[in-house]
Amino acid sequence: MEDLLKRRFFFDQSFAIYGGITGQFDFGPMGCSLKANLLQAWRQFFVLEEQMLEVDCSILTPEPVLKASGHVDRFADLMVKDTKTGECFRLDHLIKAHLEKICADKKTSQETKEECQDIVIKLDGMNKDEMAAVLKKYDMKSPLLMPETAQGIFVNFKRLLEFNQGRLPFAAAQIGNAFRNEISPGPAS
Repeated sequence: MEDLLKRRFFFDQSFAIYGGITGQFDFGPMGCSLKANLLQAWRQFFVLEEQMLEVDCSILTPEPVLKASGHVDRFADLMVKDTKTGECFRLDHLIKAHLEKICADKKTSQETKEECQDIVIKLDGMNKDEMAAVLKKYDMKSPLLMPETAQGIFVNFKRLLEFNQGRLPFAAAQIGNAFRNEISPGPAS
C-alpha cells in the first residue's frame, strides 16, 4: 500500500532527491486533495456543527510566552538534531545512551562509571544549562532545539472571547503544523 501511495505521489519523503529526512514527508497533488477533504470533514463536524471558533496561529513561539506558561522553567525536553541524517532526538535520551555506553566500556574507571550513573539519575531534573555542561564535559556536540507551538489558542483567548461577544463557554479549534518532541515518526523510505 505504501509503495502505491508513493508511486502515485500521495506523499514522499521530504527532500528525497537529497537522501530524504527520516520521519518528514511532503504531500503530492493527491495527498493534498485527500488532506483538504479530511480537513473539510473535520471543520464541518467539529467547527461548524459544534460552533467552535477556528484560529490559525504562528508556528513560532517567542520565549516570553513559554516563560509565562512555565515551559522554560519546568520542562527539559530539549532536542538535538543529527546534522548528517537530520534525525532529531530528545537530549536527555541521547545523553543517557552516551553515558550508558561509557559505563559499558571495560576500560572506563569505576569512578567515571559512578559519575555517569549519577548524571543519568539526575537527568530528569536537569535544566538546559546543566545538560549543556554534560555535553561539553563528555564532548557531545549537537545543536539544541526547544520546540513549542501549543500556545496559539491560549495567547488569543481574549480576542476569541471578544469575538464571541464575551460569552462563555466557547470552544476553539486550530489546524496547522505542530512540533512535539514526544513524537518519533517512523521512516517511510
